[in-house]
Amino acid sequence: MTMFLVTPPALEPVTIADARAFLRISAESEDDILGRLITTARELVEAETGLALIDQTWRLRVDRWPRSGRLALFKYPIKAVTGVVAYRPDGTAISFLPDEVALHHDRRPQRLYMAQYPDASTFCGIEVDFIAGFGESGVEVPDTSAFDRALSDLEKRSSSFGNSLNSALKGAITSGKGLEDVLRGLASSLAGTALSAGLQPLQGLTSSMMGGLLSGIRGIMPFAKGGVVSSPTYFGMGNGSLGLTGEAGAEAILPLARGSDGRLGIATGGGSKPVQVVFNMTSPDASSFRKSEAQLATMLAGAVRRGARKL
Repeated sequence: MTMFLVTPPALEPVTIADARAFLRISAESEDDILGRLITTARELVEAETGLALIDQTWRLRVDRWPRSGRLALFKYPIKAVTGVVAYRPDGTAISFLPDEVALHHDRRPQRLYMAQYPDASTFCGIEVDFIAGFGESGVEVPDTSAFDRALSDLEKRSSSFGNSLNSALKGAITSGKGLEDVLRGLASSLAGTALSAGLQPLQGLTSSMMGGLLSGIRGIMPFAKGGVVSSPTYFGMGNGSLGLTGEAGAEAILPLARGSDGRLGIATGGGSKPVQVVFNMTSPDASSFRKSEAQLATMLAGAVRRGARKL
């Protein structure tokens, strides 16, 4: 038995304005994510309760009709059965008229009854289309308390996601760990939490958000050789806090180096030129050269000291 959604609800049980008021959110900038949370909350409530809050069309596929003559439809409330089609082994479809089926409302799940149901020896598959829901809008839903609780829970999870993302970004900057690795780990952790809580819709939303975020990551830019920051950019500081550069315009980052006098200053791009000291020695034989080694070392050390003072 397989059941899948054919036509989703045209509206949600609550409006974005009502949800904003319920969650005490004043800014309209969050309306896009709030709309997704509303849809996710409805899908969560419907999956846990078997209800269809807003009118929606479903299709049920079964291999054969039950011998009892009654087929259970696992959505509530069912407003109408719009079609029953049975398939022969060669693929030929046989449609049944509305007056040939009867919907029993005396129990839940509701059951579809047929006096002359498709025989298993003749048909190898049956499809039933039906409309389920309390109405076309949230006004007709008798009790939205479960929906409100789910929406509040999802809003808290969304806030937790924001805090986790902020910590991940801060940690990646201050620790030097690959930012993409940190975000992928965060996405995996959040998706696992959503799955363990039975929030498959939220899991899909999390994966989509993280996928879009990771697609924009282009690596970490090193500034060991200097560079220019042309837009406001956050960076990690030694005490664990975040710094901001480029907020008032382009700013340059210049590497520092200590000179020969021990002072710290801006390092030039070319660096100091190496000092070359050349001695031309003439000796009649090897033994005379060995006797001059101490004198040669003293002369070489003196030349290096004089060169260093001129840098």
